[in-house]
Amino acid sequence: MLDGLDFEAWLDLEGVDYRVTTGKSGRELNIRHCPMCGGDSWKVYFNPMRGQGVCFHGSHPQDKQYNVFRFLQAFTDKRGRELADYIEQVSLELGYMPKVKTEIKSDVNLLQEIRLPASLHISREMETLPEYLLNRGLSKTLCEYFDLRWSESGVHVFWDSEAQEGKTQDFSKRVMIPVYDLEGKLATFQGRDVTGEARRKYLFPQTLSASGRYLYNGHNAVGKETVIVGEGAFDVIGVKRALLSEPTLFPFVEPIGTFGMHLSGGLEESAQDQIGAFLKLKAKGLKNIVLMWDTEQKTIPVVIASAKKLIGCGFNVRIAALGEDEDPGEAPPEKIIAAYYRAKKFDNQLAMMLKLKGWSAIRN
Repeated sequence: MLDGLDFEAWLDLEGVDYRVTTGKSGRELNIRHCPMCGGDSWKVYFNPMRGQGVCFHGSHPQDKQYNVFRFLQAFTDKRGRELADYIEQVSLELGYMPKVKTEIKSDVNLLQEIRLPASLHISREMETLPEYLLNRGLSKTLCEYFDLRWSESGVHVFWDSEAQEGKTQDFSKRVMIPVYDLEGKLATFQGRDVTGEARRKYLFPQTLSASGRYLYNGHNAVGKETVIVGEGAFDVIGVKRALLSEPTLFPFVEPIGTFGMHLSGGLEESAQDQIGAFLKLKAKGLKNIVLMWDTEQKTIPVVIASAKKLIGCGFNVRIAALGEDEDPGEAPPEKIIAAYYRAKKFDNQLAMMLKLKGWSAIRN
């Protein structure tokens, strides 16, 4: 019943002070008082179509933003059965209207001057997903968002300048993973074997840029304040799948990937490397970075070095840790969300604790 609640009509019913504005995503309601942090300076913005809102007051907990349920809960200070009865009562007063289902989609127009091997759009041109993707919990919606393809027998054709002849790479039976730059231009791609028989699980195209120069899914992070950083493409997709289950985070947090733990580049925004991409995202509003990388003991020095480099760029950095032998590509959504909320702010003290106690310094 909550899905059909007219939030704006509810504000009128309860006499809440608000004004109608227009934001990047269309109609927004600017609310005077924040029932969660007590801010009273018109810093709450709520999108009634998405049913999500955010408070920009300095004392508001960053990770506790609004959906309709949370706003009603904070406003009424009711819980459990009492809150459910209240929602039922106001829904009947206002008239219940089923909510129109919306789907996620990327807002970036993707440009493909580089040619991918012959492949099918998984979301549009295949009736069922490859078993490998089904086993990872992917949907056609996620395949569309990340522009995943299926190569049955595609090849990458390139010119070998040393041999002075054309050559090919076989990308048969692979999930094609396009890698776009921040402007949405295809920069390179990868092919993930799903047969278990190929010599290389991941195949990279000869003569094209290395994936490690780019931030996977970075084009969808432009304008976001917070990113969760994973390693590989399927780690990023796994985090996105988890965020879909958490509406208080989904509109504000975007996962990106670094294709490993070593961040390429120096401190130049104009450089075509990962640090340069982070600085470009910073210029567009990025403030907070949560590192959710592999949690083997041997990775701790690399994580510390990368966190220090990002802090040097002016970011707020937190470190997240899943359980042992878990990675974002396969972990259940609830564990990924729990790891996000449990993440700890990186500073010299945390660096010392990581060296002394290992990943338990994050988990406990």
